[in-house]
Amino acid sequence: MSNLKDFFPPGFVEWQAPITSALTMEAGKGYPVNTSGGAITVTLPASASLGDTIELNDYARTWGSNNLTINLNGHKMAGGDTNPIFNDSGTGVTLVYADSTKGWLVQQDEVAPFRASAPPGNQEYTSAGTYTFTVPANVTQLCVVCVGAGGKNGIGNSGQAGGGGALAWKNSISVTPGSTGTVTVGGPGNHSGNNGNAGGLSKFNYGGVDYAVANGGGGGNGDGSSGGNPGSGGTVGGNYDGGGSGGSGGQDSSNHGGPGGGAAGGYSGAGGAGASAPNTGASNGSSGSGGAGGGGGKGGQSEMGGGGGGGTGIYGIGSNGTGGQGQAQNSNNGSGGNGGSGGGNGGAGQGQNGGNGGFPGGGHGGCQSSGSGNGPAGGAVRIIWGVNRSFPNNAAQV
Repeated sequence: MSNLKDFFPPGFVEWQAPITSALTMEAGKGYPVNTSGGAITVTLPASASLGDTIELNDYARTWGSNNLTINLNGHKMAGGDTNPIFNDSGTGVTLVYADSTKGWLVQQDEVAPFRASAPPGNQEYTSAGTYTFTVPANVTQLCVVCVGAGGKNGIGNSGQAGGGGALAWKNSISVTPGSTGTVTVGGPGNHSGNNGNAGGLSKFNYGGVDYAVANGGGGGNGDGSSGGNPGSGGTVGGNYDGGGSGGSGGQDSSNHGGPGGGAAGGYSGAGGAGASAPNTGASNGSSGSGGAGGGGGKGGQSEMGGGGGGGTGIYGIGSNGTGGQGQAQNSNNGSGGNGGSGGGNGGAGQGQNGGNGGFPGGGHGGCQSSGSGNGPAGGAVRIIWGVNRSFPNNAAQV
């Protein structure tokens, strides 16, 4: 009698023992793929003919946490060239080869319609302005983080410090490949007379919805002895999942030394407040929380500027920034606050001038004797995509 395999119907597959590591598949076989020990990549055969069939099954229902990737090995999948990634637990899929134009097609998917997954990617915007973002091919979800710009200090014998910009993030924004969104990056605050202006807001708009709005830090008023107030910390708004307000700038009402700038907000907490100068003693900036930057320290009473607030990084949550060191009755400048989550450190005061804010989002340190040098930091926006990527914990640069 002839080999029984000669009588197998079209589409029949011979099931194999569960696999736990990479392999090159063969037509006419089915593979239970066990990814409980980690993600696995399987490779299509080097050659294929019309009607060749391969089946794959999520043996341990773990593809959602440990993905299965198919290496196309020079073929196409549904006409595309991107290696597909399966990330739904419990998936079972049947692949049938058609031709060189479309390659392998999905005949059956037990969980959801098949989609070719785009490779992970990211795009960042670090200069003030408005930009158009085009959604890459095969990308259907985006995640975004925005940091508002820092506020400018006021000019006066006791100029008040600027506040830090907020940080806001949003995950799982549904998008269509090839469509566009608008990115807004806030610019640092400037002066209007002797008063400082607020930093600009940063946000991402898609389909008419503002996502992850991070407002800029407030500007400090002029001379504190005449009732001037420091800049407030920026706030979060729009459609967002998390973030933190910026730290408020410090205040000097009696010419005790330049106050510290407020820090940028964090992924789950507020930026550190800049040090105020209630007396001639040393006053340190506050540390940030939730990955935020630290506030700038107070300058010495002998007409010394305060430190700038620390910035907060845009690559996911990290350590908190510590506050800058303050000074007492001396001729030393206040230190800048340290950046949070890899953001830039605030600059120390320079003579009578307040220190620069750390990028992105750090507020300008307060001045003495009408010092007008240095300034706050601008804002930033970062967009990421790819399987299992999100803020605040899975957003590393690729």
